[in-house]
Order: sequence, then C-alpha cells, then structure tokens
Amino acid sequence: MTSAAKIHQLNLDYRGIDKPTDVLSFALEEGPPLALPPDMPRQLGDIVVSLETTLRQAKEYANQPEAEVAWVICHG
Repeated sequence: MTSAAKIHQLNLDYRGIDKPTDVLSFALEEGPPLALPPDMPRQLGDIVVSLETTLRQAKEYANQPEAEVAWVICHG
C-alpha cells in the first residue's frame, strides 16, 4: 500500500501518465522464463495499491472498503 502522491509518481515514471491511479502492477519476469529449482514457487511480480485512492473510490461507488481493495488487487 502506498499514498496517492507516491502512486502518482510511479504512474508518471513507469507509464508516462501524470495522475494518480488506484493500482499498478509490475511483472517480475519479462522475456524468457528464469530457470528455477523445481520446488521454488514462481513469483509473478509486484502490485502497488494506493489505499487513499481506493478508499475514495469505495465511497464514490458505494462499495465496502474491503471489497474495493480486493477489486483493485484482482485488477492489478
């Protein structure tokens, strides 16, 4: 979880979009898959959620805060 200001900066830095967003996701692997030991789980990447933005959206859409957080995580 992060602030609206921090996700705004990430959105600008990585997507060239100069505004905050609710969620960003970053793939851990791009290109050919890494060779991992068979017992090691594969990590897909990172998800960054702006709790500030997500809670504001929950109010706007009349959703429960927990449901809105779950929604943006699934979306990410």
